[in-house]
Amino acid sequence: MLDLRARAGLRPEMIAEISCGVDYLVPTYLTFPQPRTAEEARFSLEYTLAVAAIDGQVGLRQFEPDRLHDPAVAELARRVRMYVHPEEAGRESWQVRFVDLEVNLQDGRRLHRRVYEQRGHPNNPLSADELAAKYRDTAGRVLSAAAVEESLALLRQLDQLDDLEPLIRLLRGAASV
Repeated sequence: MLDLRARAGLRPEMIAEISCGVDYLVPTYLTFPQPRTAEEARFSLEYTLAVAAIDGQVGLRQFEPDRLHDPAVAELARRVRMYVHPEEAGRESWQVRFVDLEVNLQDGRRLHRRVYEQRGHPNNPLSADELAAKYRDTAGRVLSAAAVEESLALLRQLDQLDDLEPLIRLLRGAASV
C-alpha cells in the first residue's frame, strides 16, 4: 500500500475498494476487521491498509487511540476485502508466497502490486533512512530528541566503537524517565 501510495500519488478519497489476496493461513491470525483496541489493530489487515493509505506510514503513532478511532480510517477499512488467493490456498503455496494487492479507484482504474517479500525482509531490507526513522519513532517515546540523535549516531558506528559505555549511558537515561 505504501508503495502504491507513493508511486501513483494515491490519496484516500481516490479509493473505491481495496482487495488483498493472501495465503491460506493469514485469515487465521489477522482476525480483527474492525479493531477496537491497539492490540486488535495490530492483527487487522483492514485497519493497517486503511491507515497506510491515509497516513502514508504505519508506525507506533498509527496504533494510538485517536488514530484507532478516527472515522475516516474506519470508513476506509470497511472497504478492504481480504481473501485467500487461489495460488495461495494450500501448503504447497509456501514455496512461493506473496500478497496480491489491488486498489480499485473511484474513476474506474485499478492499481495492482504483488509483493513476495515485505519491507524489512532480508531480501527486501529497509534503507538506512527507513531504519533511522523507525528508531526515532520508537526511541523518541522514552529518550529526549538529543539523546535519540546521539544514540543513533553511535548505533550507526556500533561496529567501530571500542567502548559501549557512552551508548549504554544514553539508553540507561530512558530507564530513569
